[in-house]
Amino acid sequence: MKKVFVLSLLLIGGCSSMIGYNFTAGSKESVAKKIVYNYDEFEREGWLETEMYRGSSAQPGTNYKYRAYYTKNSELSFIQIYAKTFNSDWCFINRISEFNGNVYNFHEISRDVSSSGSVSVVESFALDVTKSQLEQLAQNNTKFKAIGQKCDSTFEIDKNVSSAFLDAVNADNKNRR
Repeated sequence: MKKVFVLSLLLIGGCSSMIGYNFTAGSKESVAKKIVYNYDEFEREGWLETEMYRGSSAQPGTNYKYRAYYTKNSELSFIQIYAKTFNSDWCFINRISEFNGNVYNFHEISRDVSSSGSVSVVESFALDVTKSQLEQLAQNNTKFKAIGQKCDSTFEIDKNVSSAFLDAVNADNKNRR
């Protein structure tokens, strides 16, 4: 089953540009070029976000991106790391810890389980990140441990993604309606 899982990750990797995934961050500049701001004219609020990047291909595989929410007054409301885990076993994530000891609020977003022939679990979750934590994440690549029922795994946030996103958050937001 693990071979099937790894093969499916490779297939997703081949289609990465079509579905908004970028498995390697590359330089800070290349990350910055793909940060977008999406504004909802009806709600008068917006999201600043990066592409999705691979944090780990080990079981469970983990991809992540940053998102910042801006209120109707174009004020930063909160920053989060959104992540998705892909697993071919009965593994469910219920908390995250950082190797440096920082604490992040964990929000389970969704959990999709399929067991037709083989098990497939896809989970989406978010971690609240303060601006000072984002500044720390921008200094070094940072390892996280996903802890759950029947499994633990590690994934890494690339400092270039964190640094480019920090610059985007700190940029003049006059164009953010």
